Amino acid sequence: MSGTPSEAISDPGITAQQKTSPPTPFRQTPEPIPNQFTVTIAPDVPPGVYDVRAVGTFGVSNPRAFMVGDREELLKQAGINTQEKAMPLPLETWCSGQADGAAADWYRLALKQGQRLVVDVWAQRLDSRMDATLLLRDAQGRELARSRDVNGKDPLVDFAVPADGDYFLQVFDAVYAGGPEYYYRLLATAGPYIDFILPPMVPAATRSEVTVYGRNLPGSVPAEGIAVQGQQLEKLSVPVEPPAETAPMAAAPPGLARPEAAVLDGFEFRLPGPAGLSNPFYLGYALAPTLVEQEPNDAPAQAQKLSLPCDVAGSFQHRGDQDWLEFSAQQGEVWWIEVFSQRMGLQTDPSVLLTRVGVDNQGQEQMADITELDDEPKNVGGLQFNSASADPVYRFAVPETGRYRLLVRNLYATGSEGDPRSLYRVCIRPENPDFRLVALQPYPGNARTQVQPWGSLLRKGGTLMFDVFALRRDGFAGPIELRVEGLPEGLSAAPVTLPAGLDAATVVITAGEQAAAWVGNIQIVGKAKIGEAERTHVAWPASVLYAAQQNLPGKARLARSLPLAVSATESDPFLVEIAAEQPLEMSLAGQLSIPVKVVRRGEIKAPITLTALNLPPNIGAQQLALDQNTNEGALVLQVNANASPGEATLYLQAQTTVGYRRNLAEAEAAAAAKAELEKIAAELAAKAQEADQAKQRADQAVSEAEVALKQAQEALTAAEAEAAKAAEAAKTLLDPAAAAKAAADADPNNADLAKAAQEAQQAADSAAERAKAAQDAVADARRRAEQGDVVEPAIAHQGQDVVHPPLGDRLLDGVHLVGVAGLDPVLLVIGELHVAAQHAAHDRRAGGAVVADAGRDHVADEEVGTPRRRRQRLQRGRHVRARGVGPHRAVGELAGQGDHPAAQGGQH
Repeated sequence: MSGTPSEAISDPGITAQQKTSPPTPFRQTPEPIPNQFTVTIAPDVPPGVYDVRAVGTFGVSNPRAFMVGDREELLKQAGINTQEKAMPLPLETWCSGQADGAAADWYRLALKQGQRLVVDVWAQRLDSRMDATLLLRDAQGRELARSRDVNGKDPLVDFAVPADGDYFLQVFDAVYAGGPEYYYRLLATAGPYIDFILPPMVPAATRSEVTVYGRNLPGSVPAEGIAVQGQQLEKLSVPVEPPAETAPMAAAPPGLARPEAAVLDGFEFRLPGPAGLSNPFYLGYALAPTLVEQEPNDAPAQAQKLSLPCDVAGSFQHRGDQDWLEFSAQQGEVWWIEVFSQRMGLQTDPSVLLTRVGVDNQGQEQMADITELDDEPKNVGGLQFNSASADPVYRFAVPETGRYRLLVRNLYATGSEGDPRSLYRVCIRPENPDFRLVALQPYPGNARTQVQPWGSLLRKGGTLMFDVFALRRDGFAGPIELRVEGLPEGLSAAPVTLPAGLDAATVVITAGEQAAAWVGNIQIVGKAKIGEAERTHVAWPASVLYAAQQNLPGKARLARSLPLAVSATESDPFLVEIAAEQPLEMSLAGQLSIPVKVVRRGEIKAPITLTALNLPPNIGAQQLALDQNTNEGALVLQVNANASPGEATLYLQAQTTVGYRRNLAEAEAAAAAKAELEKIAAELAAKAQEADQAKQRADQAVSEAEVALKQAQEALTAAEAEAAKAAEAAKTLLDPAAAAKAAADADPNNADLAKAAQEAQQAADSAAERAKAAQDAVADARRRAEQGDVVEPAIAHQGQDVVHPPLGDRLLDGVHLVGVAGLDPVLLVIGELHVAAQHAAHDRRAGGAVVADAGRDHVADEEVGTPRRRRQRLQRGRHVRARGVGPHRAVGELAGQGDHPAAQGGQH
C-alpha cells in the first residue's frame, strides 16, 4: 500500500478511515498511521461476512473477508501461550487473534454445570491460511475434547459441562504455522448453532418449511438417531422466507464461495436465540419441486419413488450409506441429472449409478447398468479459477420407456460412523440451456502459468484486462457477447465475442491520456441467444487469494464486487494498438497479417515483444519483436484447415523493460518534507547554540557574582575585625578619660588637670567615633554581603532594554533585571517597592517577588515568590524564564535607593 490508503468494503454501510497521529513540531498536519483504520458499521448492517479491499496509489487490492458480528468483540492479548497466562474469554464474545507459530493460544472459560458449550473457530472460512486445531482442557490440564476440519478446515467443539469451574481452550495451527495470514475468530457460545437444514434448498420467492438440525436450538426436540461425532443433535421446524432477489454463491461466506460453486444460487439463513443469532447456513434455490429422501432406501427394492422433475435432498448419514431412487421416463425424453454436494462446501465425493429396471422371461426383476456418473472434470478457469467439481452432471437421453434407478453413494468416507451433515441434492430436470459468467483480474505475467493475487490499476493511456469464464449449462455452446458497463468518462472497452464452444475470453479496458483519477465498481455483462430467447447475465467477480507455484492452480473464490482504479498521476510508458479499423477476415488454411503500432511515451531501449493470446483452437501465431527504433509491424496468424469457422477475439500482450520511478509524486513529497525537516532542524540547532552561549554567559556572570560575594564576605570579616579593635581601643581610652575628668573636677583650678581631662576625652571620643565607624562599616559590609547573595546577572536579550547590575562596590540594592537569551526579560523586585503605580508586596521572609509583564508598557502581571537561600537564588540565575518587561514612564520608589540607575533613568 502506498499514497493515502483507504479501504473499500462491499457494503455501503461499512466505512473505514485511516487513523492519524497528531501534528508535531516537525509536521504541521496529522500523519497517517500505516495500515491502521477506524471502521464504522451502520446499525442496519446485518451480521455476516463482507469483502474488504485496500485502495491506494497503486489501485485496488484483492479482497479479504471481514466479519460483522452481533456480539461483543475482543482482541487476543499478547503472551497467552501457557495455561497460567490464559486470557479470560466470556461466553457470547467474539475474539480475533493470530496464530503465533510454535505456541498455542490459551483461553479461560468460566462455565456452569449443565451448559452445552459450542466453540466455533473461523479461519479458512475467512480467507485465512490457518488450518486451525482446537483443544478443550479442564483446570488440571486434562484433554476433554479435540477438533479439526469440521467446517472445511475449521474446528468445532461441542461439550456438555459436567461441573462448575474454569475450563481452558487451546487454539493453534495444525502444523504450527503462524503470521499475519494465519488469523482466526473464536466464539464460545451457549446459543443456537446450525449443523444442517433439510432440505438444503427452497423454491425462490416462496415461503417454505424446513427442519433445522443443530445444538442449543430454542424450542427444539432431540433428533433421535442423528449425532455428530457422538453428540446428539436437536431439531426444529421453522418457516423460511427467501429474499425477493436471488443471488449466487458469491454472497455466501468465502469458505463456500469456491469456483465450482459459481452456478449455485441461494441465501444465508440464521436462527435467532436469546444470546444472538446462530451461525449462518447457506440455503440454495431449488431447480425443481423438492423432496427429502426417505429411509430405508439402502436396497434396490426399497428405492424411493420419484415423480419428475424433482430436486431430492438426502444425507450420507452413516459409513457406506447408499440411497436408491427410482423414476419412470418415456423414450426420447431428455433429462439432466445433476448432483450438488461438494459444491455446497462439503467434504464429499458423490457418485451415481444409473440403471434400467426390466423383467426377464420368468418375470423376475433385472437391472442393467447404463452408466456410472462421477466427477465433472471440466475446468473453464485454468490455473486461476479451477471450476472442476466432484459432483456428477449427466445428460440422460431416455433410450426407451421404462423404469430407471439411481444409486447415490459417497466415495469419500467420513469417519467410521458417517456424518449426517454430508448432504446431497439429486436434481432431475428438463434440459434448460443457459450460462453463468465469472470475471477475474489476472496476473499479467507468464502467460497465465503463474497464479497470484493481483490488484486493479489502469494508468492513463494504458490498458487493463479482465478474464471472463463461461460456465455453460445443459449443453449450451453458442457465442456470448460481452460488454463492460459502469465505466467513467475517458475509459472505453470494445465489445468482445466469446466464440461458440469456447469458455474463456479477455475484455480489455483502455484509458485515454487525459483520463481522470477514479475508483469504482464495474460490471461485465454477457448476452446470448438461446433458441428463440435472449439470456443476459452479469459476470460474478472472482479473485485469487494466495499465490501458487508455477503451473499449479491457485486458491480462488467468488467475490462481491469487480473494482477498477484509474491512476491519478501515472501514465503507461507505451501502448500497443492494432492498426486496423475493420474486423480482420481469413479463410481456413491461410495466413492473416495483423498490423500493429506502438505509441511510446518514454525512452524504451529494450525490444517490445508481442504475443497473441486467447487464440481459438488450431490457430497459431509467432511472437513479434519491435526494436527501439521501430513502432510498426505485422503479426502473422496461421489459420489451420481444421480451425472452427466463426468470429473470435484475440488480444496482444506486449512486454519490455522500461525505466520506472515508483511513486514519483510521493517521492517528491517526501523530498519536500525532508527539506522542511532539515530547515527546522537547522533552526533548532541555531537556537540550541544560542541557548548554550547564553548559558555560558550566565554561568560566567554567576561565577563573577560568586567572586563578588566572596569579596564582600571577606570585607565583612575584615570590617568586623577592625570594629572589634576599635571598640577595644575605645574601651581602653574610656577609663583614663574618666579618671582625668574626675581629677579635673576635683581640682577645677588646676589647668594642667583640665587640659589632661580634655585631651583624654577627645581621645575617647575619637576612639568611639572610630568604633562607630567600624560598626557602620560592619553593617555596610553585612548588607553588601546579604545583597550580593541574591544578585542575578543581566544577559543581553535580542536588543531589548537590560540593566546591568553593579558588582563589587555597586551591588544591586533594591531591584535588578535579568534578560535571558532565547527567553524574555524578568523583573526581580527585592524588598517592598512600587512598580508602575502597582504595589508588589514583599514578604521579607520569602526574599522577594518576580513580576512578569505581558507587554512592553505594562509591568506587573504575575508575581512569584523567590526563596532567600543562596543556592536557590544562584540557581535561578540559570533557569529564570518569564515574559518581557518593556520601558515605562516611572519605576517608582525603589525602597529608598534613589541613587540606583534604574530609578534615575526610568528605564528597565
